[in-house]
Amino acid sequence: MMAAVAAACLIAVAVPAQAAPKPVPPLVRAETHFAFDVFAQLRHHRGNLFFSPYSLYSAIGMAYLGARANTAAQIASVLHLNRIDSGSVGPRLQSWFGHDFAQADMFGGQQPMDFHFHAANAVWTSAHDPIEPRYIAAVRQDFAGRVDRVDFGQPTDAAARINQWVKRATAGRLDHLIDPDTLSPRTRMILTNGVYFRARWSLEEIFDKNL
Repeated sequence: MMAAVAAACLIAVAVPAQAAPKPVPPLVRAETHFAFDVFAQLRHHRGNLFFSPYSLYSAIGMAYLGARANTAAQIASVLHLNRIDSGSVGPRLQSWFGHDFAQADMFGGQQPMDFHFHAANAVWTSAHDPIEPRYIAAVRQDFAGRVDRVDFGQPTDAAARINQWVKRATAGRLDHLIDPDTLSPRTRMILTNGVYFRARWSLEEIFDKNL
């Protein structure tokens, strides 16, 4: 009996302890809560449902960069940023979800073959409204995005310009997002995010390609 107990102890000692899971970064947790909030609003939609929490979060995040006072507080609540340092939101979002997502260091030093990820952000503002240079710089630095001035009083031209950007941002998969009828001289800002992702499933044989 004593020999059996001793052998069991030796076996237990020989088994390495599992590493503790890494803590979830605060902004990742915030984005996840936001995703479930959006899904709760959309889940009653009939038929297939597809949406990108990352795209919505990025677009609203760009608006948050320029918000102040009560508006900033309300957006922060929606994005679950209440307990995160607002000065670090943009750079962390860019690093965790966008700019560095497809870099080799995310995959142990080597990017997988047949893996393509590209995210693009843009803010379209009325050509008649002033924009602070520091906001333009923040969008460029924090979201790798751009701020363009367009004349919404010329809806056909404005829509064509935005749709051209969308087509490039999605590698040609989406070429029409904005309809001229949705624009007017009263339009002040449009936030856009484009994501292109292509990779091989590790178990492609389980998917029906005809679906």
